[in-house]
Amino acid sequence: MTIPARRVLLVEDQAAVRTLASATLEREGFDVLAVESSAKAISHFAGFDPDVLVADIDLGERPNGVELATILRAQAPYLGVVFLTNYPAALAFERTITPPSGFAFVQKEQLGSVEQFVEAIESALNDAAEPRRDLDAAGDAVARLTPSQMELLKMMAAGLTNQQIAERRGGTVRAVERHISRTFDALGLDDRNGNPRVIATNLYTQRFGYVSAGEFTS
Repeated sequence: MTIPARRVLLVEDQAAVRTLASATLEREGFDVLAVESSAKAISHFAGFDPDVLVADIDLGERPNGVELATILRAQAPYLGVVFLTNYPAALAFERTITPPSGFAFVQKEQLGSVEQFVEAIESALNDAAEPRRDLDAAGDAVARLTPSQMELLKMMAAGLTNQQIAERRGGTVRAVERHISRTFDALGLDDRNGNPRVIATNLYTQRFGYVSAGEFTS
């Protein structure tokens, strides 16, 4: 499966910083939509369908970057999150809500370092949620999956199509395809192993048993 160009929704109220960050990411092959406010980010979110949110914590108005990330992560659990700030890490979240799990953090002075900035993006893309720890079989590939990936794998094991999964998760087919591809990567599967979808669903049913599609009917 070919992975589409990764999309970054960049939210930064300072025009100079927004231009620098956007240009840096575009040179590295990312598809970037840069906006100056949370309101615009929310309005463009569904249409742009980003892989990762890069947001300044202090946007000068509400919602701030952390609140925005929480709003968008509720719509798209797969969304990677990177926060930008001028403050040191210890002070960055003092005046806002608790940030969603699995975020990356970049100080604005580091934007001139392409390597550090892109490393933060890649870290966020790996997956927003922490891996599950309650699967005790050592070396079990399924144990490397995040809760979101596990739920996706369960839906595939139940025989749901990508379209059906998208409808139940409130996202797009394109987003589901990307999330499936990352799940296969986490399981170490590709076309050389055979059909990754068949192998992945077999891994699930071998460990957890048969899944009925009826579990996912609304």
